[in-house]
Amino acid sequence: KHQDEREVLRACKELLHASNALPDDAGAGSARFWLLRHAGQEAEIRFQFLCASLSSSQGTTDLRRVNPFLDEDQAELLVERTAVLMLHSVRVVQTNRALDQAR
Repeated sequence: KHQDEREVLRACKELLHASNALPDDAGAGSARFWLLRHAGQEAEIRFQFLCASLSSSQGTTDLRRVNPFLDEDQAELLVERTAVLMLHSVRVVQTNRALDQAR
């Protein structure tokens, strides 16, 4: 139970880091985008947004609108990993419910 919970938290942090990552070699464009994001002028991808991308017919496009430095393959992988994370989260919740009912 606790290991699953830790794994979900670790995977969530990793997913958020990957979805908001900016390339080091993008030059001034990447630095400008980072400064705008830091100033609140550009959005960061949040977990709720990743989950919403699962139900969107244009989930990868939505992700790339928020982080234009993601390529199509990266955005697709993020959507897939979000789905896996959601399934893992459901498993944790179901396990907790079963344990509570068994008590």
